[in-house]
Amino acid sequence: MNNTARLKKPASASETETIALMTPDMSNFSGNVHGGHVLRLIDQIAYACASQYSGHYCVTRSVDRVNFRDPVRVGQLLSLKARVNFVGRTSMEVGVRAEARELLTGEAKHTNSCYLTMVALGEDGRPTEVPELVCETDEERRRFEEGSRRRKSMQLLNMVEQSEQRYQEVIECAAVPIILVDATSGQLRDANKAARELLGYSEAELQQKTVWDLHAPAEQESAKALWQEVGKRGFAEATLDHLTAGGDVLRLAVTSWLIPLPGRDLIQRVLRPLDS
Repeated sequence: MNNTARLKKPASASETETIALMTPDMSNFSGNVHGGHVLRLIDQIAYACASQYSGHYCVTRSVDRVNFRDPVRVGQLLSLKARVNFVGRTSMEVGVRAEARELLTGEAKHTNSCYLTMVALGEDGRPTEVPELVCETDEERRRFEEGSRRRKSMQLLNMVEQSEQRYQEVIECAAVPIILVDATSGQLRDANKAARELLGYSEAELQQKTVWDLHAPAEQESAKALWQEVGKRGFAEATLDHLTAGGDVLRLAVTSWLIPLPGRDLIQRVLRPLDS
């Protein structure tokens, strides 16, 4: 049993800053610095921050949403500040803030912010333990708590994505025609083999359609009413005309219900020909 005490480091020990002059070779035709170049700089400082804090070589596991608030222009100084907000056992959340500053006036503006999850690797190339983060101020404790919540949300989303993938594999083999639709936009997310055969569309063709595209024009209002009922009650049934790839009209019984997912609810629709 390993009784070695885990090292501890203050959050302030992770603070890292770099400044780079934005030159013409980094820009697009409008004179703005390419977003990809800014992201590369963000990744570099996150690596430096995490490696400095952990004492190990680090790799990027994931990048949270990057907000481009304002463009970065050629001739400006881009200041990047990074610090570790939260740590697990082998990973760290690094927060990065980017500011563009005018050389002559000194005027600065906040251009980008994002969070990156970095993993420390040992000499064997496997994840290795990082020092425990010591929060000394209320602001550092706030960042730690927010980082913890983001970590839990990310873990939940990963679980949802894995479950959704397994679920789609199950419905693909089902004998009953099933389609999955984005509950907000009505965009088709998936259709199993039985649904594709029934409607005569290929998988690629269906992925380009919304649920409204599958209905005959005379059924649009009824289809929308069914959609609204599912949104209100979570479940609804109706008999609607559907269009096949060849332009034929199929009268189908439709059973729909809501599948709530974090940030992207789905509606599952089971189709049944009336003569079956």
